[in-house]
Amino acid sequence: MKYYKVETITQYNYGERVLPRVNGKNVPNGKYYFNQMEKVVGNSWVREIIDDAPIFDYFHLETLGTSNVWEWKLQDIHGFTGTSPGGGNWFISKKYKEILEIYKIAPRYKFYLSKLKYRSEKLDYYVLQFADIIFQNINFAKSFFYIENPQYEQIDHIFKANEYLDWSNELYRSSKKKVIWERYAINDAYDLVPMYGLRSDVLISDRLRTAIEEAKIDGVRFEEVKYEVIVG
Repeated sequence: MKYYKVETITQYNYGERVLPRVNGKNVPNGKYYFNQMEKVVGNSWVREIIDDAPIFDYFHLETLGTSNVWEWKLQDIHGFTGTSPGGGNWFISKKYKEILEIYKIAPRYKFYLSKLKYRSEKLDYYVLQFADIIFQNINFAKSFFYIENPQYEQIDHIFKANEYLDWSNELYRSSKKKVIWERYAINDAYDLVPMYGLRSDVLISDRLRTAIEEAKIDGVRFEEVKYEVIVG
């Protein structure tokens, strides 16, 4: 299976105009719920699923300039601004959600029913929360990574997430060198895989990309990845 990086478009026609993002400052107790969904515990980010969350009613579009120009373009996906669940989540239309639900999303995740107030009407939208970092979905033994240096020194003694974290943190602390990944081995044939914790990419399969393109989902673009992704 081939994978691509999927991104949210934030500039109309690649730079002509800034696209509106969504602000949840009008969601009752929104700041509390959004902080629970992504918070710092010790030295780590923790993403917590809220099973009894209410409908997030409501978000509104917001961008540069005065409020009378905020609603100039509606998309199937918008970025966040202001009071929001943070960048590790998506804000998507019902149409986009229904496509994603057909395919296999890497665990753990949750769709939160939300409302988007657009031109005096409240539309059904969803916050898609990616609740865990990628480590649990990676097979470290079958992945390929090396130390950042001219010798292209392969690392072949890491088999678990905690080994990788401990070793890479110590490497950077002692030498300021980073780990370069060339191959990610994911544990299952997922169609949507957030890579948070290792990199900022969100990967989608070629079959999901085709479905998104055929449905004419507005607000996304795709890019070839510069590393190998295998299922194993």
